[in-house]
Amino acid sequence: MTEEQAIKVFTRLMLEGKIRAATRFITERDESGGIMSPDEDAGKPKGKTVMEVLLSKHPNQHNPNEEAFIQCDDLPEFLDTEVTASHVERVAHKLSGGAGPSGFQSSQLQDLLLKYGNHSAELREAYAALSRRLANNIVPWDDIRALKAKRLSALNKLPGVRPIGVGEVSDRFLGKIMASVTGDEVRSQCNSDQLCSGIKGGIEGAIHGIQQLFEMHFEDGWGLLLVDAANAFNSLSRSASLWNSRILWTSCSRFLFNSYQGFAVLIVRGTDEFIYSREGVTQGDPLGMMFYAVGLLPLTRKLKEGSTFVNELKKNQILNNEASWKQNWYAVDSGCASDLQSVLAWLKLLMEEGPKFGYFPEPDKSYLVVHPNQVNEAKLLFAELKVNVVTGNRFLGGFIGSTADTEAWVIEKVKVWVKSIKSLTKAAEIQPHLACVSLTKSLQNEWGYMQRVVANLEKPFALLKTTIEHSFLPALFQSNVEQVESSLMMLSCCNGGLGIRDPVTTSVIALQSSIEATKILS
Repeated sequence: MTEEQAIKVFTRLMLEGKIRAATRFITERDESGGIMSPDEDAGKPKGKTVMEVLLSKHPNQHNPNEEAFIQCDDLPEFLDTEVTASHVERVAHKLSGGAGPSGFQSSQLQDLLLKYGNHSAELREAYAALSRRLANNIVPWDDIRALKAKRLSALNKLPGVRPIGVGEVSDRFLGKIMASVTGDEVRSQCNSDQLCSGIKGGIEGAIHGIQQLFEMHFEDGWGLLLVDAANAFNSLSRSASLWNSRILWTSCSRFLFNSYQGFAVLIVRGTDEFIYSREGVTQGDPLGMMFYAVGLLPLTRKLKEGSTFVNELKKNQILNNEASWKQNWYAVDSGCASDLQSVLAWLKLLMEEGPKFGYFPEPDKSYLVVHPNQVNEAKLLFAELKVNVVTGNRFLGGFIGSTADTEAWVIEKVKVWVKSIKSLTKAAEIQPHLACVSLTKSLQNEWGYMQRVVANLEKPFALLKTTIEHSFLPALFQSNVEQVESSLMMLSCCNGGLGIRDPVTTSVIALQSSIEATKILS
């Protein structure tokens, strides 16, 4: 593709409102090797086709372990969930995403819901009535089987296969309505125990909390274990999760039962063979994260409180009586911070209890972050489990570890963003307005997140500021830009600027603001 053709694609995506997709396209940052065909070689594992890998990632439903079910003598009373046309309208403004099996786009549904006066009002009332029916009644599976079908794509992980599900736009819309109406209930239940419930500032609070623990105990022999699990979303015990939702998320439990009472059909383009989602959370479900949070919450709390396993270790003097740990969960990503012996005990407990809930840890793909002086001791202690021992590692979009490792990671990220700005500069020469929107609404928000979770960014971010001043702004105005002018342009729009934030001066403010905002949670 020539540069002119690339800018045309960028322009089309921007005018369609797909700002993030347009930005990633023009900056050449595709996170995968593209979509793979079903009969293509998967690459990893060797000798298997993409279709065979996709089938293996969607296992048959297994008999659930009774310990995965919350014990409850008196079930919470059902109260009808009230969904109105106002709820539908509010969610419709945020509707986005690709087309499901039917090919009907979310932008088309959004137009039908908002842009046709009384006709749109009647359609919103119809969606509200459908939401109430699915939320307050048990609906026969045959009535909604087609609605629950998903389009399944296989992305190249270089090597390996990453399955991506895209639900039918109406089904996704209904799920987002239920998340908007009933989401507070699941957030209240999960609180800080499981952050994927949607609690505000959850990820940033987790990073600050773990970072503070790490700074306090890093030199005292503490470690941070970051666990990876095998095919976690598709392995979760669906039966137990539905039961736990009945207790913990009652207002949405009938909607979830309707969604998961049957096996959703997953349609793969390029083959006549269907895949069925029989276990776990169906990919492409807007309620998937919250459903997973509720399903795994008993395991999280069990590990938090400890068990007879830990008491036995203390009794045998393998652990001190004061031994404890701090854990963090965001969906499938679990972490534990404590002294090395306690971390090892937590990992063994997770490997013992996790499979009962459909959570299968993979120690050989997990990382233990320790002080450089503790590396040899940690490798010896975790040798049997083959855990990767490092002095720094990525954590929820931030970084935890030694100063040197953190600086090296930040510098690599800055290099990528500098390259991205230079690519956007070429687009600014032809489409200045769209390029400016791309930078202010998408690209700068990427390093804005890093500014909120990583300290001491002034020095590495100076290169980013220089690139904006000497490359992007001159291309935007087709003329030289003086230092005073660039300072004015880097003001907020309400102060007469372009909304391009100075990456150096905002880094300190952003970090302190994030720490204060998430203080209670962390």
